Amino acid sequence: MGFFISGIMLHHYLQHGLVNGNRKYTVLKAKEEKTISVEFILSYVMPLFAFDFKNWQQTILFLHIFLILGWLSVKHNHFSNNVVLEALGYRVFHCVLDSEDRKQLDVNVITKDNMVLSLQEEVTIEFVNNDFAITR
Repeated sequence: MGFFISGIMLHHYLQHGLVNGNRKYTVLKAKEEKTISVEFILSYVMPLFAFDFKNWQQTILFLHIFLILGWLSVKHNHFSNNVVLEALGYRVFHCVLDSEDRKQLDVNVITKDNMVLSLQEEVTIEFVNNDFAITR
């Protein structure tokens, strides 16, 4: 169920954009983040196996923990690479970008394109938070 809801929300944001607006940047350096999905699975999915969902007490405990972590993630604008992004064909690249005012930014870019092949090219991105951006 969570996978389905996450997929719908990601599809909406990736297709329609956010409220931050798009800006053009030149890609100076790019390196693909290959372990980020494995980190997500180890951090968020594997701990679920510690709960016995046949026991109501453990199920309620899990729901409390899940809701608290969800609330904290939204409150602190925490974004982690979800496996749904992989399923939709997106990859994450750690990039150094040069803005129009010659200010360099160090950011993780979510894209379907290979950013390593886009060095010295101009890309349009939209920031999700301070660390992550999406290509448009």
